[in-house]
Amino acid sequence: MPSLKVRCCTWNVGDQGPPKDDLKTLLNLDDSDLPDIIAVALQEVEEAEDWRKRLLEHTHPAGYVLVKSRYCWAIGMLVFARRSLLPAITNTESEVTASGYAGIMGNKGGVSVRFEICGVNVVFLSCHFAAHKDKNKDRVNDYKDIVDNQSFRDDDVHSVLDHDYVFWMGDLNFRLENTDKATAEKLIRQKQYSTLLARDQLLINKKKQLIFEDFQEGEITFAPTFKFDKGTDRYDS
Repeated sequence: MPSLKVRCCTWNVGDQGPPKDDLKTLLNLDDSDLPDIIAVALQEVEEAEDWRKRLLEHTHPAGYVLVKSRYCWAIGMLVFARRSLLPAITNTESEVTASGYAGIMGNKGGVSVRFEICGVNVVFLSCHFAAHKDKNKDRVNDYKDIVDNQSFRDDDVHSVLDHDYVFWMGDLNFRLENTDKATAEKLIRQKQYSTLLARDQLLINKKKQLIFEDFQEGEITFAPTFKFDKGTDRYDS
């Protein structure tokens, strides 16, 4: 398979419609080296159709087509590809797992879009795990529910983890262990990101091989983005 450039975006939009601002930077469409595939994971979506139309307004003129989109209530996964790649994309499917409110309402869970491209099986997944600091075990269970329960028609890739490439995105909601707000903000100001990451519930669970055992994550060299007061760069007051 030829080398492909993939742009993955995840955004908890907080029940807001798409912004009036240009989305080209978010989608990497202002780069001279355009991605081959753009995957957009959304959480807390109320205006799903408005988001789809807004994303198409940006991607279609740049030569992309929507391969597939899928929503489970407020969680969405949209995958776009260069039009020239369409003949190479086959066996497109999607799946959902609802885990919020006893698995009925779908306010938490995961949505996936998968396909085969040039003989390689790829899946993109958008998730939203349980909130609040004391729900660490619930978040681990949300992950396991998706891994255990999502299934596809292709026997070679029956589950999410059977794919050659898995791009997992979303609002995972893991928090810092044993760290109060004042301490966290002090470490952020000092750019002591390694100290913060050592207390990250996600990474602690990963080291225990409870979640994301074989996954790789890019190096985190920026301050936490959760959560700001709306319209500011001030942490939740």
